[in-house]
Amino acid sequence: MAENPRRFKVNNGWLAILLALGLIGAVAVTAWLLRREVLTLRTVGLELERLEAREAAVEASRRLPGRQTGGGLIADRAAVTAYFPSADSLSELIEFLEKLAAARGVKLTLTGAALAQSGGESARLTLSAEAPFPRLFQFLAQVDAAPYLVSFEQAAFGAGEKSWRGALVLEARLAPPLGAAADKK
Repeated sequence: MAENPRRFKVNNGWLAILLALGLIGAVAVTAWLLRREVLTLRTVGLELERLEAREAAVEASRRLPGRQTGGGLIADRAAVTAYFPSADSLSELIEFLEKLAAARGVKLTLTGAALAQSGGESARLTLSAEAPFPRLFQFLAQVDAAPYLVSFEQAAFGAGEKSWRGALVLEARLAPPLGAAADKK
């Protein structure tokens, strides 16, 4: 008894359809697994950045007065005074901000710096920053937690083509001369 040639063609057609569906299913499952791994990697990356920020905060707290051994009042006063940039050491604060921005992937540009007219007790820094919003926000949080007495006077943000842009105005309280506190009493 001879086989029906038409039945063989029908079976080959069904077999081709089943193979195509199996291939499509395998591609879909692979794409789903890859997406899940990418999301996991993003989560791990964000957690790593959070831990790095926490580590930086712990390091900053180790530099607080009273955390060092010995030295007494003079060392504590010097440590507290170090949190206030002086008019002469304002460049150290600017360098700190630039290094912090570079570590976070933020493009930072100093557009202006001026000492306050009334007594020179503060300095105003005008900055321009550009980065993806999460990095920009993280940079601002770290500036706020920095070991300097700095406050934000103004902050304005806008979305650019590939990243966010921010215009920032910071006020840094300057250190009084070492004898100034004693002179006022």
